[in-house]
Amino acid sequence: MLQPSSNDFGDFDLIMDLMNDKKFRSLFDSQFNDFSNIKSILVIMKTYDYLEKRYIKEYGYKPSKDYMSEGIRELMRNNNTRKFLVDSTISFMNDCSQFDKVIDDNLNKLPLLTKESN
Repeated sequence: MLQPSSNDFGDFDLIMDLMNDKKFRSLFDSQFNDFSNIKSILVIMKTYDYLEKRYIKEYGYKPSKDYMSEGIRELMRNNNTRKFLVDSTISFMNDCSQFDKVIDDNLNKLPLLTKESN
């Protein structure tokens, strides 16, 4: 674990700012009491980041908040994609690889999606 005084932990001040942000603090107070919830939040945040990067690479601009929200909701509703995203996040946490690399490496393991597989 990095120490706040370490030069490697440059985001310490950002964390202090986030803890003083009312919206983030509301999320933190309501959801960061259970490790399962923390992992779920991490899955959603890393999925958002990954999809946003892919979208920008494909289209040259950021997707709308509504587009991202609906897309991630659909991914999380589908048993196959939710399992894939959770497994990828667990792999990311276990071996500290880059999340994007874990997703890219695991994409070939994702079963074909059909409406019936939900």
